[in-house]
Amino acid sequence: MLVRVRQASIYCIWALALVVPRAAWSEVRIDNRGGCFETASLRQRLEDVLLEFSGRPRVDLGVSVASSRARSGASSVALIVRAPWGETLLERWYELTPADCRSATKLLALVLERFLSGFPAMKWRALARKAEKMPRGSPRLLEVSLHAAASSEWIPTGAAADLGLAVEYGSVRHRFGVSAGAKTTLPRTLGEGQVMEIPLLVGLRWRYAAYSWQPAVEVRAGPALVKGFGYDINYLRWVPWLDVLATVERRWRHVALGLQLTVTPLRHQVLTEDEKDSEGLPIVSLGLRLTVPIHIRNL
Repeated sequence: MLVRVRQASIYCIWALALVVPRAAWSEVRIDNRGGCFETASLRQRLEDVLLEFSGRPRVDLGVSVASSRARSGASSVALIVRAPWGETLLERWYELTPADCRSATKLLALVLERFLSGFPAMKWRALARKAEKMPRGSPRLLEVSLHAAASSEWIPTGAAADLGLAVEYGSVRHRFGVSAGAKTTLPRTLGEGQVMEIPLLVGLRWRYAAYSWQPAVEVRAGPALVKGFGYDINYLRWVPWLDVLATVERRWRHVALGLQLTVTPLRHQVLTEDEKDSEGLPIVSLGLRLTVPIHIRNL
């Protein structure tokens, strides 16, 4: 009789596992490079918290935890909760000592539990309605954004500004896209006059969008107008232009702000008519970049 009871209990557990709704969240991702917690234990704790709140309106949230360790021995731990369309709902960063890491699992589970328990009902319903319109499977996003940058140029020194439009497509993590825009440098003194460049550029770009701080790489090319001012004869010349950009931006919901490093590998020499004065076009520039998303759509 005891064996039968045990068997019946096992069958009941399997039946409940099939009948009881499982957690509505898509996945829990853990990157434990810092070794601050036990991965399997943390994953189980977070899944238990998600299961506890699975009675909420169905929304496939993604939970990510990442840890890294500094030379001092302290660990940087991030907890991020995202909606399927890439919106960051929660982001918390913690600097933990080796002693603190012993309670990291409990801390992260508690933070997630408090966030989910305190989530406004109206917000849950709005997310649920938005989630119903999302296609199943890995989400894909299309983003159109405007960007503007102001930079200081070196070799020779000067200043530049550019304005452009970018279209990106990809997953929550990786975005690939194209860009188009114009760039202008401030006039620089050369001999008795001044020169400036106005490149018209198109480019290919990649952006890593998994965290709020997002790095990107872009290659832009096109023709550039080199123009002189204040000379007896002011020439105009079109030359090929190539820019390699590396950016890192802090993203909020409606704006991003960060640094932009630009390297111009093509070398052009500008000379006065009498060839007494000459200089090359700037090679490196560093400045601030502002990006404003104007359209985001789930595909």
